[in-house]
Amino acid sequence: MKYVWLSNLQGPQSHLQSQRHWRHGSIAEYAKVMQEVDIGNFIISSDLGQYLNPVHTDGLKAFIPSLRQGGLHEEEIDIMCRRNPAALLRLK
Repeated sequence: MKYVWLSNLQGPQSHLQSQRHWRHGSIAEYAKVMQEVDIGNFIISSDLGQYLNPVHTDGLKAFIPSLRQGGLHEEEIDIMCRRNPAALLRLK
C-alpha cells in the first residue's frame, strides 16, 4: 500500500480550492494503520509536483519528520521509504 503526503494538504484548509473537498489524511491515522497492518506492506511518497503544489522532494522532507512525530521509528520509516520500494523495483 502507498501513503502519500498530498493527503495532508487536502481538506477544507487546503491552499488549493480544487483539493478542499478531498479527505484530509492525518499522520496519526497513517501511523496507526501502518503499525497495525505491518510496515513491510507500505511505501511512502509525496504524490506532489502538480501545478501549484510543492515539489516532490519538499513533500518527503515534510512527511518523514511528521511520521517520526507520529510515533514511527527511524527503521520503520527507512523500510517504507527505501527498502520496500527497492524490493518492488528488484534493486535489493
